[in-house]
Amino acid sequence: GGYTLAELALQGLFQDEFSNIMQKWILEPAGMKHSKFTQPLSASDSILVAKGHTQSGAVIEGGWRNYPEQAAAGLWSNSIDLAKFLIEIYNAYQGNSSIFSQSDIKSIISQERDGHVYGFLLNRSGDDISITHYGGNAGYRTGMTISLTSGNGLVYLINSDNGGALGNELFLSASQVYDWKQFKQTSVQRKQVAPEVLKELSGKYKWNDQIDLSITFDESNNTVSLYFPNGDEYKLVPVIGEGLDFIHPNTGVEVSFLKKDDFRSFTLYGQTAVKLNQKNIY
Repeated sequence: GGYTLAELALQGLFQDEFSNIMQKWILEPAGMKHSKFTQPLSASDSILVAKGHTQSGAVIEGGWRNYPEQAAAGLWSNSIDLAKFLIEIYNAYQGNSSIFSQSDIKSIISQERDGHVYGFLLNRSGDDISITHYGGNAGYRTGMTISLTSGNGLVYLINSDNGGALGNELFLSASQVYDWKQFKQTSVQRKQVAPEVLKELSGKYKWNDQIDLSITFDESNNTVSLYFPNGDEYKLVPVIGEGLDFIHPNTGVEVSFLKKDDFRSFTLYGQTAVKLNQKNIY
C-alpha cells in the first residue's frame, strides 16, 4: 500500500506517468536497458517474457498478469538489469554513484525497523551490511541480495510459483562457496507436537496490523502451513525452542507462537500476527 501511495504522489507532483518517471530517474541512468514499469507490455516486448507457471506446472492464463500497482508489482526486468541496480546502490554506499547520493543511501539504511528498510531485508554480521529483497507475483518468484561492504551479490528470477525453494538454495550455495557473511545454514532439532495442538493454530491472522496470513492444518499428515497473500505456502516444522516454535526448512524462516497469548499470536520477521475471531471474518 505504501508504494502505491508513493506512485500516485509522484504522478501528481510531476504530472507524468510513473513508468516515464522511473525510466528517466532510475532505469536509463543505471543502464537498465531491458527494464520498464509499463503495464501492459507492448507486443514487441511481450515476446521477450518468460511465461509464469503455477505450483502444479501449468502456464498462468495469458502467460502473466498485468498489475495496476506499477511501483509495487509492475517492474519487468532481467537478472542483469537488477544486478546493475544493486551495484548502483553499492556504489552509492561507497560514495561512487552518479544516481544516488551516499548520504541518502546511508540515511535509508539507518531507518531500520524490525530488520527491514524500505522493502529490503537488512542483515548485519560483524562489519558487513547486506540488503536482500524477495519478490513474487502470480507465476514468478525472485530474489536479489548484495553486500554493501564487499559488493558480493546474487540475483535470481524463476518463472514458477515453486521458485522460492530453489532460489534459497542458490543463496545458501553462493554463501558457502564464496564465504558470505549472510545466508548461513542453521541446525535445529525437531519437536513432537500433538495433532490437537497443531489443529488449534489454524485460522486467519492479521500480521503487522495490515497483512492477512493463514495457518492451515493438514489432518492427513498432522502438519501446519503458513500461507502468504501471494499464494506462497510455507510448510512449517516444529522445532525445540522457548515456546511453540516452527521453521520453514527451505528458507529458514522462523515462526514462534506466543504462549502468553495462548498461542493465538505468532512472531514472523520480528513482527506479530494476531489471530482473528471467526465472527469478525467476512
